[in-house]
Amino acid sequence: MNRSNRRWCSDAFEIACWNGERVRVAFSLDCCDREVMSYVGTTGGISGDLVRDLMAEAVEARFGLVDKVPAPIQWLSDNGPGYVAHETQRFARMMGLEVCTTPFYSPESNGMAESFVKTFKRDYVHMNSLPDAVTVLAQLPTWFEDYNENHPHKGLKMKSPREYQRKQLKLEQCPVNQGQLQLQSKYLVPLQTNLLRDCNLCIHFTGILSVLRHTNNRHILHIIVKFNT
Repeated sequence: MNRSNRRWCSDAFEIACWNGERVRVAFSLDCCDREVMSYVGTTGGISGDLVRDLMAEAVEARFGLVDKVPAPIQWLSDNGPGYVAHETQRFARMMGLEVCTTPFYSPESNGMAESFVKTFKRDYVHMNSLPDAVTVLAQLPTWFEDYNENHPHKGLKMKSPREYQRKQLKLEQCPVNQGQLQLQSKYLVPLQTNLLRDCNLCIHFTGILSVLRHTNNRHILHIIVKFNT
């Protein structure tokens, strides 16, 4: 998945406190940029109501207060009771989410969510004090915020989810990616770096490669820009 807001995954995990209490956490994760968009924590079970809250908060985090997402988004989870409840399925369809469930430990299992759980437990849960449920629940916002802002990912070229999002936003705003720098000419002409004057990317320009192509007796000059990020 190479674009955000195309597939989201969700799963739940348990944190054992030192006094014997248990905290259960469910989350939603974008499969492209890896940001945790929403989460819920409870000392009870992950009910259908909590899963629906999770969905609504994820939609609001990405699109604001809307009745439905602009384009269908896959919602990948396992077959937990809260996820497969009829009311949850109906709510997901109403919000524009395409529910996809996978059986436990199958080859098609929710691998990205499972990988996140391992990372979160290793780098946050097991590195902090867990005396009781109240303490753990109070720490969850800080842990998730640090993960989104600072935790590097190999799949994101060692950027955190938010760093990756900011870079993608700059790329989308660049005139090169918007097709504003395509020139049409009969001749191959020298190109100047001031063609990129309106580009707001905070990266270093290293050069332009010009390619002259012949299409239907017309000469179209395509500009290929190479950046050093």
